[in-house]
Amino acid sequence: MAKQINGTNYGNGQEGVALTATFAAGVLAGDPLTITGEMTFGRGSDGNAFVGICGSNVASRGTVFLKGLYWVKKTSTSIANGWQVLVVDGAGAVKVKGSPVAGDKAVLVLGQDSTNNEVLVLID
Repeated sequence: MAKQINGTNYGNGQEGVALTATFAAGVLAGDPLTITGEMTFGRGSDGNAFVGICGSNVASRGTVFLKGLYWVKKTSTSIANGWQVLVVDGAGAVKVKGSPVAGDKAVLVLGQDSTNNEVLVLID
């Protein structure tokens, strides 16, 4: 769904790269994902690396978006715009990693939707 920031529409999947994969139980379209097994993605556990977004899930198989511009649910904790290392919370949202270390992958947070508790992220 497209949302506006400063009068410009931004929708999920702009400049996107995706792959087909297997999903762990409980994954819904739009969920932030982590790797939970061989070619398997899931909501993971609180603090696991954020690696992509579930595009679709039919019978535990579907699309994982690994690069592109996406709206993603966040926890109630504030996430500032700019480069951030995000992790999954295990319940379908992302949050800022408490203590990033060398090698952590950052995403660019470009906007906020406080009504739906979402942030616009560029995964690269």
